Amino acid sequence: MPANRIRDGCNSSNRTYRIRPGDLVVVNKDFIDESYYKQLKDFTGLVTQHIKHNEMPALIEVFWTDGVVEKMYEDELDKV
Repeated sequence: MPANRIRDGCNSSNRTYRIRPGDLVVVNKDFIDESYYKQLKDFTGLVTQHIKHNEMPALIEVFWTDGVVEKMYEDELDKV
């Protein structure tokens, strides 16, 4: 997954550690690149684990309903 999919200039510090393993999530259109948002907007994901707690925002693993497991930053996601 290319790093340029993440939008710059957004303060995401107030979003960190709100999503936990077991939560259902969707992509957040304000924090993710538009082309990547179009690919994932119709899918729901299940958070399987936190990969790195010490990053801001946290890196988490998401299992999407299309069968893909992906690592994403917490500010790219919203809880359902």
